Amino acid sequence: MHIKRIELKSFKRFTHLVVENIPDTIRLVVLVGPNGSGKTSFLEAMNHFYKYSGYSNIGDCRYLSKLGDTPKYNNSQWYDQAAELVDIDFYDATFPKNVGDNSDIKGRFYFRSAYRNEPDFHIEVMQRQQNPTETIRLDSLIQNDQTVSSKITRDLLQIRFLAFLTMGTTQNL
Repeated sequence: MHIKRIELKSFKRFTHLVVENIPDTIRLVVLVGPNGSGKTSFLEAMNHFYKYSGYSNIGDCRYLSKLGDTPKYNNSQWYDQAAELVDIDFYDATFPKNVGDNSDIKGRFYFRSAYRNEPDFHIEVMQRQQNPTETIRLDSLIQNDQTVSSKITRDLLQIRFLAFLTMGTTQNL
């Protein structure tokens, strides 16, 4: 799935931002800038789009709205406004531009932080983890720290299962 255009309107720190003419051949985009320049807010916008279009999760207007630009919303007003903050067009997919439970978008976005993790990570119990595309686990991307151990546990379980299939036993694991 390749992003063609992203438009943010009164989203967090941005009054109106349009990123367009992104070539469909691009494989990696790197956001670079000083602290406070909006890198995380830009990624939060994509996360917001993913959550409202795929899971009907409209988020918190106090966190997502540009402060000072928006009036206080009641729940129904915010529900109507949530889909107006972020618009993303894709080269190879079309999704509804409203809040909804769109199963086609689920699992198409994956957010991961390269610099945040749990410093004292350890696994006490190996148990089956829920498929991460079935629910929204994070209200914001800053909470990504909490998911590192779940991801590693899922990966280790998959490795253990594959080793079991290969060896026919778990005694050597």
